[in-house]
Amino acid sequence: ERLRSFLADLDMQKLPLLVSGNETKGETSGLLSSADGLHKGDVFKDETATSTQSNAQWTAQKLQELGIFGEPIILFAFPVLARSAVDALVIGQKVPQDSIYPVFRVGDLSDELLKLPDDDNGSLKTRWIQGKLEQANIGSWAGKP
Repeated sequence: ERLRSFLADLDMQKLPLLVSGNETKGETSGLLSSADGLHKGDVFKDETATSTQSNAQWTAQKLQELGIFGEPIILFAFPVLARSAVDALVIGQKVPQDSIYPVFRVGDLSDELLKLPDDDNGSLKTRWIQGKLEQANIGSWAGKP
């Protein structure tokens, strides 16, 4: 829904769309199906991402290839991963932070999701969230090697 609202802006429709995710989980096709009929620019896909870090590495490389590294980009990431995605790009890949505009914030998570107990399979584990927030507070990125 948010992607469609961004792409309703005619200028946004022409920008390159970089999509990185794990296609075995339907991540890239799910996002691209949301843009059907709205996006008029080039689409670049990485369907083999295995982590936030691999998403960031591919994205930084593609931005360099396209000659738009450091230009404004819109970041679509699940709310709890948005902070990690920004850190992975900024700290891990040296993308200028002021060029990244995240669509989702941690505060966009639903109350129902946040209220799930840690032992629920669908919950966001409190310790994991706390770790991500602590990393963000000190400006560190602990991605996979």
